[in-house]
Amino acid sequence: MFVPSASVTLVAQAAPFTEKDVEIPAQPGKGPIHVRAVTISNSNSQGFKVTGSIDVPLAPATGQVVYTNDLTQGISNSPGLLFRYGQRLMNTNGLEFAQTSGDTVVPWHGQKTVNVVAVKPGTTGNVGDHTITQIENCCDPFDGSKIHVTNPLATGGGTNPSSTPQMTESDFDAARAQLEQSIHQSIAQQLAAAGQQGEKLSETIIFGPPQFTTDHQPQDKVPTFTGTMTVVGEGDFYIDSEVITAYKTYLAQHVPNNQQLLTESPIQVTYRLLSSAKGGFLVFVGSASAYVAPTLDEAQIRAAIVGRPVAQARFYLEKLPIRSVAIKEEPLALPLMPLLDRRITLHYVVQSNAPSAAAAAQGTPKAAPSPSPSHSP
Repeated sequence: MFVPSASVTLVAQAAPFTEKDVEIPAQPGKGPIHVRAVTISNSNSQGFKVTGSIDVPLAPATGQVVYTNDLTQGISNSPGLLFRYGQRLMNTNGLEFAQTSGDTVVPWHGQKTVNVVAVKPGTTGNVGDHTITQIENCCDPFDGSKIHVTNPLATGGGTNPSSTPQMTESDFDAARAQLEQSIHQSIAQQLAAAGQQGEKLSETIIFGPPQFTTDHQPQDKVPTFTGTMTVVGEGDFYIDSEVITAYKTYLAQHVPNNQQLLTESPIQVTYRLLSSAKGGFLVFVGSASAYVAPTLDEAQIRAAIVGRPVAQARFYLEKLPIRSVAIKEEPLALPLMPLLDRRITLHYVVQSNAPSAAAAAQGTPKAAPSPSPSHSP
């Protein structure tokens, strides 16, 4: 005993159908794409060396001295005593200074102020007031007791070379950037490990503004400082299969009237994450492609061919809006179609050498309106 069955393959008058650049939103707690938002807070502290410095060069002390000429008259009717540029002077500690003002004449019974510089650079040239009191090689043939020099004010500006480390704005910014990058990487690794089976992590991790503090501020004279940062990052997980199903559903809902999807051919879906916002609000953009063909009433077709001679059944089927028909009976060929309609299987398919729906629809924004039954792709 056996119950005969028949497999009827109808090669459709198929046309590619695609929906391009479709945006589908998703958020936690709502379908059809479920989103799980995971928030991670991470903190880190690290020490940093400063790169700035306050450099002080070696410099001589400078100041002023006052020459006093108590002589009433010189020789050759000259206007006074001449002190040339570079005249050496000595202070009470044996430190030598040189006149930097040009050649200067101090009038008889008068005074002149000139500029001086310490011959030896450094802080030793910073001497107190009224300590530069000796004029070297002075003052033949005059009475030296009546020719005087002194510095009314202390000399200053003499410095020894030194370098003091100093924190700069660049040091602050570099520490902030280094800590932020490190914490971002750590949060990304933690989120990648937090995925559940079947989930995908959004390519974009949403980071909050970093909370950054340091124990010193720019311009502080310190060799090192410590920076502390806290960052909150959000990763959004979704299920790839749900996104694909959403695009397939969208495509099915937009099939033109009097057309149906050929479900035995795969629906091709491509998508990417367009945007993500805090709280798990995602927007996907993608395309879905499939083949469509004139709608057939399978129940009506089975009722029309059940129990009929195979030749009559084929004649009926060939009048449908299809390209061709093939009937295969099992376990052996019989002159009649099966007497039970549930023993007849219908396959509504694209011809075997047809390109993929996406390739066939390349360059076509959408499928054309429903083709007439006599149209062939």
